[in-house]
Amino acid sequence: MAEGGLMYEKPRLKKISSPTHYQRLGITPTASKVEVGTGYKKMAVLVHPDKGNQLQQGVRTELMQQLNKARDELSDPIKKTQYDETLKRQESERLNKEREEARKRDEALRAERERMAREEEKRQSEERRRARQEEAERKRQQADAERKKREEEERVKKETEKQARLEKERKEAEKQAVLRREFEEAAKAKDEELRNRGYNTGVKLSSWLHTEDGKIKEKELKELLVWAAKMKEGITSFLESNAGRESRVNSLIMGMTTSDSLRTWGYGADLAGHIRAKWKKEGLTEQQVEEKFTQIEQDLRELAHARHYENEPEYRKDGAIPVNLGSDSHTGRWDYGPNGNKTLYDKAFKEGWENVKARVLV
Repeated sequence: MAEGGLMYEKPRLKKISSPTHYQRLGITPTASKVEVGTGYKKMAVLVHPDKGNQLQQGVRTELMQQLNKARDELSDPIKKTQYDETLKRQESERLNKEREEARKRDEALRAERERMAREEEKRQSEERRRARQEEAERKRQQADAERKKREEEERVKKETEKQARLEKERKEAEKQAVLRREFEEAAKAKDEELRNRGYNTGVKLSSWLHTEDGKIKEKELKELLVWAAKMKEGITSFLESNAGRESRVNSLIMGMTTSDSLRTWGYGADLAGHIRAKWKKEGLTEQQVEEKFTQIEQDLRELAHARHYENEPEYRKDGAIPVNLGSDSHTGRWDYGPNGNKTLYDKAFKEGWENVKARVLV
């Protein structure tokens, strides 16, 4: 805590919204005139217009002007006193505003809770009413069913012709046999389709990690994303090594196992914007850019699932086998359907995965 209750915050590489003169010079509010001059010199070396390229001249000139203003006001005792009073007043106004906003939020939350309680009571009342109606309908249907049952029993008793009864039973047996064959054929066809899908998915994902083409495509994807990350960071990209960006890019790729689109992420959306802008500058139409980017998202999903499966511990590996890889389907990527044969699909997936690895080893 500095003099006058003002907080001192050392300057950071990331942008500070509305920095104070002290933050611009990297000093505390209790700094002497000599320290003001020292801070000014250190920061001027970093942002001086002569240090950057032509594209940075405008930004650096503006930063230099702000440093000059900070040094001039903090070097003058009267101006410094006036500036400190202004900071105190602004801090007090900010705290008062936050308290008022917190009070309003609490009131709104209380009102919302009361409204939800009323709606819940109304909903429960409606459910009780429907339950009573359903119970009455169930009893009516039960009574009707019992009546029909008695009538049917009486009708059956009157059936004395043995041959008619035998003929009916024979036809019913034939009908059941036809239905059973049709069911077995449909189940067999469905199992074959599921097996093929599992095998092809295993081949596709394994190819990313175990073939030269897959490794080349992965390298190209990562280079494109790292380039976009540099463009997003701007001038700060010169202060950071590629290791940090590559780590963020790898995390972004692995996150595609639970996302349909790169554009729905905060960080990923920024990279997507730079990539799409780059293609437009190269002369691609909006449709061509969309098609090309959609394919990249599909590639990222496949690569993420491939890594996810390859790196899972043995006792959890079965749970990492995806079923669907298309867009708008991440909520069902492990959904085999109501009649899906998980064992058959997983076995075919592993067969396709291992076959690719075996071909590479040969």
